[in-house]
Amino acid sequence: MTEASEIQTLAHQITAAREGDIEPAIPILEDLAFTPYACSSVEQVSGGAVNFTFRGFLSNPLPDGSISVIIKHSKDFSGFIPGMQLQAARCQGEQRILQALADGLSPIVHQDGILVRTPCHYHFIPHLNAQVMQEFSGVTALGKFLLSPESNKLSGSLVTSIGRALGRWLASFHDRSSGSEVVQEVGCNEKGRDAMYTLLAGGVAKAMDSCLTLFDGRADDFRKYVQEAIYGEIDEASKTIVHGDFAVRNILISNSVATTGQDILFSPIDWEVYHLGCIEFDLGQFLGDLYTHEYFKGVGSCTALLQGFVDGYKPLSKKQLASVAVYTGIQILAWAPVVAAPITREQEEQLMAQNPAITRDGQGIVTAMAEKDTEEKHHVEDEQGKTDEERELREADERNEPPAPQHSVLNKYEKVYIIFMAALAGFFSPISSQIYFPALPTLAQYYGKTTTLINLTVTTYMIIQGIAPAFVGNFADISGRRPAYILAFTIYTAANIGLAVHDSYGALLGLRCLQSAGSSATSSIGYAVAADIASPAERGKYIGPMTAGSMAALSLGPVIGGLLVRYLGWRSIFWFLVIISGAFLVVYTITVRETARKVVENGSIVPAELWRLSVFQCLSPTRHRRTKTQDTSQPQRSKLSYINPLKSFVVFADKAGLINLCLIGIAYLSCIAVMTNTANMFGDLYNLDSLKIGLCFLPFGITGCIGSFAAGKMVDMNYRRMARKHNLPLDRQSNRGSDAFPFEKARLQIAIPVVIITGLTLIPYGWVLQQRVHLVAPLVLQGILGFCVTATINVLMTLLVDLFPQTPASASAAANLVRCWLGAVTAAVIEYMITGMGLRWCFAFFGFVTLASLPFLWIEYTRGMKWRRFKQERERS
Repeated sequence: MTEASEIQTLAHQITAAREGDIEPAIPILEDLAFTPYACSSVEQVSGGAVNFTFRGFLSNPLPDGSISVIIKHSKDFSGFIPGMQLQAARCQGEQRILQALADGLSPIVHQDGILVRTPCHYHFIPHLNAQVMQEFSGVTALGKFLLSPESNKLSGSLVTSIGRALGRWLASFHDRSSGSEVVQEVGCNEKGRDAMYTLLAGGVAKAMDSCLTLFDGRADDFRKYVQEAIYGEIDEASKTIVHGDFAVRNILISNSVATTGQDILFSPIDWEVYHLGCIEFDLGQFLGDLYTHEYFKGVGSCTALLQGFVDGYKPLSKKQLASVAVYTGIQILAWAPVVAAPITREQEEQLMAQNPAITRDGQGIVTAMAEKDTEEKHHVEDEQGKTDEERELREADERNEPPAPQHSVLNKYEKVYIIFMAALAGFFSPISSQIYFPALPTLAQYYGKTTTLINLTVTTYMIIQGIAPAFVGNFADISGRRPAYILAFTIYTAANIGLAVHDSYGALLGLRCLQSAGSSATSSIGYAVAADIASPAERGKYIGPMTAGSMAALSLGPVIGGLLVRYLGWRSIFWFLVIISGAFLVVYTITVRETARKVVENGSIVPAELWRLSVFQCLSPTRHRRTKTQDTSQPQRSKLSYINPLKSFVVFADKAGLINLCLIGIAYLSCIAVMTNTANMFGDLYNLDSLKIGLCFLPFGITGCIGSFAAGKMVDMNYRRMARKHNLPLDRQSNRGSDAFPFEKARLQIAIPVVIITGLTLIPYGWVLQQRVHLVAPLVLQGILGFCVTATINVLMTLLVDLFPQTPASASAAANLVRCWLGAVTAAVIEYMITGMGLRWCFAFFGFVTLASLPFLWIEYTRGMKWRRFKQERERS
């Protein structure tokens, strides 16, 4: 068809529209003229209430063969309630939900020859508040069908099957729409919700005004309870997207139902007032609608339809059933006059006065449920003395709050690079410890000292390794990550240079302490960096590499040290560390920006001091960028504060923090016990030289790295699952809702099974060694332990950062203190334990200690959130 002929056709359509008294369709026809939905003619299907609905006959059939479409035009007034203003733009929300339904949100139920589905959404015209959607031919509204003589021809079993199919569809829809992703996609539609709530409240008020004598002087109490039922807060765990007007007038049914009894189509329509609410709202609307149709219109099939619907819907709790009863009573009170007939206000008052049973039934249901609800609340308070934990998951209403700020403005690739550098920094502390062990015999011979005196350099290293992070970690929390890293690596590199050129035992002992002081805090700062740039929803995958770096160093250190000592001498160990640490320091200074939230907030603020900037930032043209909250006329300069190492010990005073620290220490001492035993005994047990002994550390390290990344993924997946379960906001870019989030359960659900496997693997490990089973057996067990121990530490460190978001470096330093000192004690006593207890009972003891820690994890799992809430309230007061 040419453009001229299309214009001519459009003119005929407009003329026909004016002659047919369907003026509202004219601008819509003009807009559709050059789309696949251009219509050759149009007829009005309904109109005058809150929408105009037209049937448009297409100029050209659609690809699926459809020759007509439904055109829905929203108005800004109500035909039912004069003077009531509506939002014509409500159709925009309906367009979103219809699109989501078409994309898979709507289930398709097909059973017993009954098909339940929603129409496809074709086209949307925002400026006209009009939608074009699929038309199902040969259908009528279920309410209209129930009132027709045709409904009497249906058998009771068929009506029950119809109700069952509708109940099954609604249950499936409610399940699919309960996720936070759905809410983000379609929105909460507060305007549609408020319009429906206003309609219900107004209807109930009018019914009460007509029959005040039925309320026995308790009308005010009843009115208050109805207001609370309609407008009251809903438990976060119960919120889901609901239809909002699920009544027989908004469900289409095939006209063929009375003639064939098969291929019966049902389609829920009119989604204008969908909203984020509770399932009981939809259920109460449908049940109340059926009741009024049976009472006023004498529709006998409503009872069978209701029975089938209840049977098809999922089982409900007693609390939910009570709530359904309340909404049913409200529906009866509000809509009975509308179902009875289109009447005036005077006729309505006369109707209510002549039929007091209407008000009495609705009032009786609501009052009974109100009294029962009050009794149950008192019972819960008497029995428990506190509210349910699920009630504690409620969050403040965010409708009037500004959007949550981003946790970090860094993009994905910037985050990955910063975490890579932090994980690489965490590599230095463990590798400095492990790479040194192969040189111990050589050093004892070189200095002419006993093994005990040479081992003293290991003991002092581990002591300083536990203490130094308390100072550096607190410094990193108050002054920034960059100064802490640069200071640490400057000390570390200088110490390595000294160790490479020294010639006295005293210098060796002192420089080892300095080396430990420089390197030991890098892991603690790394966990703080992960907390800076990653929100709780994605924190696991960023903390995973931190633990992986440490585990890789524990395994590679002995191998690298053995090779260097054998071929280049013991001094080459320290020159090797000088080279890699110096190179790291240069690259870090040039490329890595500051991330500490006290200095740069979410990264949107650039520090005013040049020494806080990376070289790339200094050369960047956007260096002088400031956020809107900064006063650009007087740039803020962050100050270096006094270092307080005691901040790390605050974690020990926190119940959940103390449990986490102890479990991290237990996991690490098991790791040290296995690795120390490997270094000391595998040579004698399996006749291995030093290089082969070093290679035996690889299974533990490889599986440890895998465990770190796997645990991070599992932690984030479980976080998302918990967010969906409790209907809490899942925003990877912000911390909104974090106070109400059950971090303890989300993290420990991953940790507890892994701790169990760790304990059960340690018990047979000593027996395998004592029986000198083939080398493969202990290495396989080491691989399992590497995965589980690393995963445990990773999960617990993630939870520790969650519990102390303001001082993550200090909290990590506390964990480092416990880990290093328990590791030092274990390394010192493991030989005595093996001598006194034997290999079998020594490692069985470590396994039993690990399993004995499970009750404490369970206590934190069940009571951790309450402890955290109490601490937050105490800090606010």
